[in-house]
Amino acid sequence: MLQTSLNFSATPASITADAERLVRESKHQRDELVRNIAPEQATFANVMLPLAQMQNDFAVKANVLCFYRQASANGDIRTASAKAQTLFDSFHVECWMRDDVFKLVDAVYHNTEEISNESSLFLETIYNRFTRSGLGIRDTVSRERFKEIQGRLSQIHAEFRETLGSQTDEIFLTLAELDGVPDSIVKQLENNSGNNTLRIDLSNPVHRDILSFAENGETRKKLYVAIQNRCKGNAPLVQEAVRLRYEMAKLLGFSNYAAFQLQSRIAKTPGHVNEFLADMRSKLTPYGVASLRILQDFKKNDTKTDENNGEFFLWDYDFYRNRMLKSGTSIDRARIKEYFPLQNTITAILNLLAQLFDLSFDEIKTADSMVWHADVQMFAVQDGETNGGAFLGYLYLDLFHREGKYPGESCFNLQPVSIFYLRRSADMAGKPQNIVSLIELSYRVLSEGMQRAIAHRLHYFVHFLSRHQANQPC
Repeated sequence: MLQTSLNFSATPASITADAERLVRESKHQRDELVRNIAPEQATFANVMLPLAQMQNDFAVKANVLCFYRQASANGDIRTASAKAQTLFDSFHVECWMRDDVFKLVDAVYHNTEEISNESSLFLETIYNRFTRSGLGIRDTVSRERFKEIQGRLSQIHAEFRETLGSQTDEIFLTLAELDGVPDSIVKQLENNSGNNTLRIDLSNPVHRDILSFAENGETRKKLYVAIQNRCKGNAPLVQEAVRLRYEMAKLLGFSNYAAFQLQSRIAKTPGHVNEFLADMRSKLTPYGVASLRILQDFKKNDTKTDENNGEFFLWDYDFYRNRMLKSGTSIDRARIKEYFPLQNTITAILNLLAQLFDLSFDEIKTADSMVWHADVQMFAVQDGETNGGAFLGYLYLDLFHREGKYPGESCFNLQPVSIFYLRRSADMAGKPQNIVSLIELSYRVLSEGMQRAIAHRLHYFVHFLSRHQANQPC
């Protein structure tokens, strides 16, 4: 039986009001936990499970409010959503620096209570998150500075993403400069009649194909350099973030930010990472050099280039790799895309996933409030009959480029729900997961690369949908 889907009819005012209410309610929940439980009474059941419940409650609501900034066509809604994300980031900084809550977690962490392995991992994750969020810093001045850094890093993250989502970088090329680019690609470019050039929106993935086909080396260079210099306003933000992360790591007693981040990862130390990379480099470099020589030979034999001085540039790679692939087969890769229309390919991939994981995907005819844009496709996903046919969640596909949409391929789990959440929350029992795949397409026929990108993102969806966690740490 299908369950009620999400409603995407939010307004800027409703997003702001919902975000502020969510923060107030979440703060009150933690205040009540501290008021009702003393450290000497703390157990996994009366401290950690309520904290897990709070985190799940928060994520289920906050993820949707913050998602609008990635995909809404309304600029005011995107702005309100971005501000909600900043509010939530600040709230999380405050939560993880609450000494009163940490005293309860610390008491549970150091008692001898027997709990499951997964619960133990959850407890350790939450304990470490507190200590890594500044509560291990005893000096009051240093702790305040740490909190300031956390707040500023949240702002930098929001500003960085806003710049990505609102970028207007462009480049203009003439038809002569686009020699070799198939008509099917050229026809998609906006004609700038004022100076007889074509406009290329650098947030549109069409530029990938131009690099693969443009025979003029100067065209490829101009386009490649323009692509690499998009969103120039983010450069000082990155530089500031690097400095602040270093300072933050030093306040926590680490030699650098990499050491801080890796402590809780499998690699553990920068030394182990460097050893791994050095080993991979020694094994892969000979193959990389051999491949580069093949591409250099293609460039040397190219009668249409005047750059036969042995140099091979980054903007040459896509073009000569395309040449190399063509030389090894009679297949025309530009033509073969015509055999992979978008909807047929989506259906084929979903059918394959259904067979592999015993699922069913049924597309739903949507009303306006059920999706955030008319391009969005929505699917109800259920377990196969052999597993009882239970309803699992909704998949949303937002496939086409548009202004304001997050560039690139992404997958968002709007409602991450843990086993604990399903068992303990009566009003949310059986709540489906709602997962979004954002993909940037320029055509309704798909290249091999875009087929792989779509399949890759849909496998993320299956992973999100099928994993079962007892707890869902933020």
